[in-house]
Amino acid sequence: MKKSTLLVSGLSAMLILSACGQGDGDSTPIDNTGGNELNEENNGSEENQENSEENNEEANEETNDEENPENEANDEENAENDASNEENEPVNEDNTENAGNNDDENNAAEEEENTEEAAEDVAVIDGVELYFSDDQLMEIYRVQTDVSVTSDENGALEAYQLWASGPDKDSLVSLLPAGTQVQSVSFTDGTAHISFSDAILEANLGSSGELMLTEQIALIAKQFGYDRVQILIEGSVPDIFLGHMEVDEPIEAGNPESYQTMD
Repeated sequence: MKKSTLLVSGLSAMLILSACGQGDGDSTPIDNTGGNELNEENNGSEENQENSEENNEEANEETNDEENPENEANDEENAENDASNEENEPVNEDNTENAGNNDDENNAAEEEENTEEAAEDVAVIDGVELYFSDDQLMEIYRVQTDVSVTSDENGALEAYQLWASGPDKDSLVSLLPAGTQVQSVSFTDGTAHISFSDAILEANLGSSGELMLTEQIALIAKQFGYDRVQILIEGSVPDIFLGHMEVDEPIEAGNPESYQTMD
C-alpha cells in the first residue's frame, strides 16, 4: 500500500514536471517585430518630417531667390522713379516761375490794354492852339498848330511844353526866360494848376509884358475846358510873381476869339 502511494506520488510529480517542461518548451517567444516596425515607422516619420522641413526651407530659399530679382528690379525702378521725381522738381519750380512770369505778363498786358482803352475814351484836340506876343509886345496872337494832343492833363502838359519851346515864326517871341521848364499840369476842382521852374522869375517884362504872359498861360488852358488857371512855381503858389502880378488866386482866361490868328 505504501509502495503504491509512493509510486502514484512519483508519477504525479513526473507529470507535473513534464507539464511544466512542456509548457516551457512550447511557450512562444514574444515577437517584437511589430514594435520594431512601429518604431521604424515612427523613425521614418520623424526623418520624413525633418526632410520635409529641409525641403520647405530649400523651396523657400529658392522662392526667395526667384523673388529677389523681382524685388531688386522693383527697388531699381523705385530708385529710378525717385531720380525722375528729383529731376522733375526743378522743372516744377521752373513751371511755377514761368506761371508767375506769365501772370506778370498777363497783368502787364491787361494794364496796357486798359491804358489803351482809357486813351481811346479821352477826347483828342486836333491842332492845339498856342499864344505868343509880337516882338514889340503890342499884341497877342493865336497860332494854330498841326499838333494833336489828348484833352487830359498829359495832353495839356504837352501843349504847354510846346509853347515853352517858343514860336516858329520870326515875327513872334516867347516871353519866358531861357531855361524855363513846365514841370506839371493838374486839373483840380475846375482849375488848371500849372507849375513852372523858378527860372520864370527871371523874366523882365514890365507890367504890360507880365499881363501878356499870364494871359497866354490862361488861354492855353481854356481849350482843355478850364477857364481858371493857378500859376505855381516849383509846385507852390508864389508870394510875388515878377514884381507886378499877384497870382495867389487863379487867373481868369479871356476870350480866344478876341485874338488874331497867325498861320
